[in-house]
Amino acid sequence: MDRLTSMRTFVNAVDLGSFRRAAEAGRISATMVAKHIADLEQHLGGQLLIKTTRRQGLTLLGEAFYERCLRIIDEVAQADALAEHMLQQPKGMLRVTAPPTFGNLVLSPLIVDFLQRYRDISIDLVLTDRKVDLIEEGFEIGFRIGSIDDDALVARRLPPYRLKLAASPIYVAAAGIPLVPEDLAAHEIIGFRQWEARRFWRLQRGGEAIEIAVQPRLLVNDAEAARRAAVGGFGIVLHSAQMLADDLDAGRLVEVLPEFTPPSQSVHMLYLSDRRRPEKVLSFIRFVLARLAAGAGGRQI
Repeated sequence: MDRLTSMRTFVNAVDLGSFRRAAEAGRISATMVAKHIADLEQHLGGQLLIKTTRRQGLTLLGEAFYERCLRIIDEVAQADALAEHMLQQPKGMLRVTAPPTFGNLVLSPLIVDFLQRYRDISIDLVLTDRKVDLIEEGFEIGFRIGSIDDDALVARRLPPYRLKLAASPIYVAAAGIPLVPEDLAAHEIIGFRQWEARRFWRLQRGGEAIEIAVQPRLLVNDAEAARRAAVGGFGIVLHSAQMLADDLDAGRLVEVLPEFTPPSQSVHMLYLSDRRRPEKVLSFIRFVLARLAAGAGGRQI
């Protein structure tokens, strides 16, 4: 039997003076009250109650155990109240994980605004390209670019992640600019593992889809390193449009094959499928969706 339920039943029997009244209070039978108390006595190895035809009383063991039960039941009630309060109030530590590029460019500014609005919430943000197991690693919110295959998680779609091809003016002046995707075979390629650069690049023009095999001579797993290599004049990079925006505006990079568009990557916010989510989680989910809702005019990141 459940030990805590047995303790509550025992306390009710003492406070109300009979098994019958304890049964009514606990909405169980008097027989079940007797079973709960017998189970406690067997576990403790001693008698808790002395029953006569006219009254019941506590043994010395029963008196000591009764006092302890009162404290335990009170502490459990306080713990329940604290949990309920935390579920209802947006406060506490929130653990979030995201890919580095998305985290730096999109999520970090959003989190700053969120924390300024919700003063009682703290955020532990972990940026990694590794596919994180939210449940095993204790994260409450995750962001993922690309396909989702976690049935245990709720996935909310965010604006897609746009990609562009770019190179520096110095590189283009020396190596020429590709006119069609097939020309990429004659160029130096900067590969970023997140976009499957080791195998091929996907491009599209109108309804036409093209897959171009690429062989990067420089393959990196860090977004900033790929951007710097392109700005430094090494070759052509396939990268986040937002990551390249400042360099394109300043002329440090030029867009390559602009009429051939790399397909956007899907972006999702993930969280556990728990119906009783703490208010800190719900507040963050609502905030992100309001700021980055994919339905807002088909906007892309």
